[in-house]
Order: sequence, then C-alpha cells, then structure tokens
Amino acid sequence: MDSFDFKSLENEEDDEIKNEGKDIDFELGQRGGHIQQSTCSNATNPRKFLYGIISSGSFLKCVASVAGIWLGSKRWSFVSILITMPLVFFVLIGESVIVFFCKKNTKHFNDTFCSKTRGYIDLSLDRDQDQDHVYQLLRFLSVAAQVFCFVAMSISVRKNRFKSQALSLEQAYKLVKPAEWVCVNVQLLGFLILLMTSNLLNFCCSLKGTCSKSCDLVGVFFYAVLSIVLWLTVVSCLVYATVVNGVIAQAQQANDQIIEMESGTVNDAIEIHQRFCKIGMHTIKMFQAWFLLNSACYFWLIVYLWCIVYLV
Repeated sequence: MDSFDFKSLENEEDDEIKNEGKDIDFELGQRGGHIQQSTCSNATNPRKFLYGIISSGSFLKCVASVAGIWLGSKRWSFVSILITMPLVFFVLIGESVIVFFCKKNTKHFNDTFCSKTRGYIDLSLDRDQDQDHVYQLLRFLSVAAQVFCFVAMSISVRKNRFKSQALSLEQAYKLVKPAEWVCVNVQLLGFLILLMTSNLLNFCCSLKGTCSKSCDLVGVFFYAVLSIVLWLTVVSCLVYATVVNGVIAQAQQANDQIIEMESGTVNDAIEIHQRFCKIGMHTIKMFQAWFLLNSACYFWLIVYLWCIVYLV
C-alpha cells in the first residue's frame, strides 16, 4: 500500500472515530424507524398490531420511565423519583412495622394496622416462637434487599462518570431484536400477575385453602403496593438485560465490521475492537453496584422461599 493510500485510510479512520456516535445513532434510528413503520402499517390488523406491541420494548420503556429507571428529560427524572420513592419506602416501613412491631403474643398484635396487614402465613397456627422470628426476619430482609436493589438501579442510570462513553438505554433499546422483546414482555407481564395474585391470595387465604370473603381493603392495598414494588425489581433486571443485549449486538456489529474490511491494517482492526470494548466496559461499570445488590436480593429471596416451603 503506497503512502497516499495509507494517509487516506488514516483520515477515514479518524473521521469514523469522530463521527462514531452519529453513525451509531443513524444505524439505530434506521432500525427503530423500520419497527415503527411496521407497527403503524399493521394497525389495521388487530392481531398484527398486537404482535407489533408485544415485539417492541414500548411497554418496558413506559414502565421503567414511570419508575424513574429509564431517563428521558431531567424534569421527568425528578418527578418520577417523587412518585416511586415514597411508595418504595412506604412498603419498607410497613414491612418493618409488621415484622418487628406486630409480633405474635405482643400487646401490639391486635392494633389496627397489625390486624389489617397480617403476614403471608397464618399466624394463628401454633408454631415455634424462634422459628417464627427467623421467618419474619428473612421476610423483612428479602423485601429490604429488593427495595435497595431498585434504589441502586435508580442511582446507576443517573451516573455521569461513565455515561459519555457508555451505551445509552435508547441505543440499546433500538439494538434489541423483536424476538427478544417478546420474551421480555412475557416475563414482565408474567411476574406482575404472579406477584399480585400470590401476595393477595396469601393475604386473603389460609394455608388450609379457606379464603375470607371480606379481605380488609387496607391490607389489600398494602399487598398490592408491595407486589408492585417487588415487580420493580424485575423491571430493573429487564432494563439491565436490555443494556446487555445492546452491548452484545454492538459487539457483533464490531465483529462484522472487522470481517468486512476490504482494506486496512491489523492496527485498524485492533482500533475498532478496542473502541467497542471500551464502550462495553464503561456500560457494565455503570451497573456494578446494582449487580452486587441484585445478587444479594436473590440470595435472601431464595432463602425466604426455602423457609416458607420448610414451614409449610
């Protein structure tokens, strides 16, 4: 390769690096545009229109935006925190009161809040006192871990340290394939239904299978809010999964770009590889604190579920 061609190649690579963000946004915009066009064109057919919604990330994006873990404008970012954080800490404080204040055989057991918000199990059963205390503590730890997991995700998406060099949620959103969105939406709806029905049934029904026809509305409201807060942990996981899928798709693009290079040197391929590795590294670093807390969340949740099975 002569010197003229080499300089031309260097200039081309410099332009690509400078316009990297614009190129990625253009490619992502094209893909997003195709999805939106297909959704609009299928609006006349209900089945195709429904599939267009299921095979897109609109539902997750809307829920995460309301929850404050998918940032749009700075103003809405602040408003969403004012909406979700009071609910989250209301559940955490309520759980603290139920576990530590409404203990069985104490003077507060029949207080108004305690009587309206009984636990997941029938406390009238004759159970070992120490065993019941362990159960209640594990219950509180499992809920607290999931609350702090959601708070950690809210902080992670607002980190500015790695944001400029990381893959944004919008870019990752446009890189995810429709088939992957179908799996995400099934999990999103499935966990909401599962958490809501299981918590309300555990509140209104005993372990023997008999259900009360008059569930206290205060308790129903509390456990419905609890289900939504626990569901936000699932939403956080799916937001993280969206980012990971976006990083994987972008890495595949980098690999294809290297393979399809018609001219250039080994250094050019290394430069492309390092560029995308840097983006992936900074993207994952944004969520490292959340990932550790999420691992703790699932540890306590598994221990809590095992405890329920053992007690039953």
